Amino acid sequence: MKPVPDHPLVPLPPQPEGVAWPTTEWPSADPGELGADVGRLTALLDQLVADDPDPVVGRTYAAAVVAGGRLVAERYGLRPVRDLRSLGDDPPLEQLGPDDELLSWSMAKSLANLAVGVAVADGALSVDDPVGDPRWAADGDPRAAISWSDLLTMQAGLAWTEEYYDVDDDDLPDVMKMLWGEGATDMAAYAADKA
Repeated sequence: MKPVPDHPLVPLPPQPEGVAWPTTEWPSADPGELGADVGRLTALLDQLVADDPDPVVGRTYAAAVVAGGRLVAERYGLRPVRDLRSLGDDPPLEQLGPDDELLSWSMAKSLANLAVGVAVADGALSVDDPVGDPRWAADGDPRAAISWSDLLTMQAGLAWTEEYYDVDDDDLPDVMKMLWGEGATDMAAYAADKA
């Protein structure tokens, strides 16, 4: 374990009075009522999710603008279809909307670490505890010994290939099968089922 840093963390300011977030719903507000230039905001969002990707930024799938804890604007663009066709040179695109899920890529690891950290701080578990996935509960399954620490440090020992370039179309790596193939409907289960 790494030593604790000798410099204190800077506390974040408290939640401002009158800010309605976080709640179970995300309240919205008219950007004009908050002093935003609605025409400029609209033009920037339209440019951000334009059908032709920005040559510097690339394609933006979705954007949300939040001010004072309220959603003031959102815009949805196009994304490659969520199947193996997306690996081709010119994949078909589909329009996104507010109910569509987007891949979080490696952000998910940070969020998982945060959630486990909160559980540890609350005394609900130790990072040395076995994960306890019911798929690994059979007698003699070595995966039953995988701890939270093993998962958080990406050292669980599960068979996994993570290659994105120069792959064989007849033998796709695990990551591509998980993201765009048979594992796409339940990525966690696909990864957990690996031996």
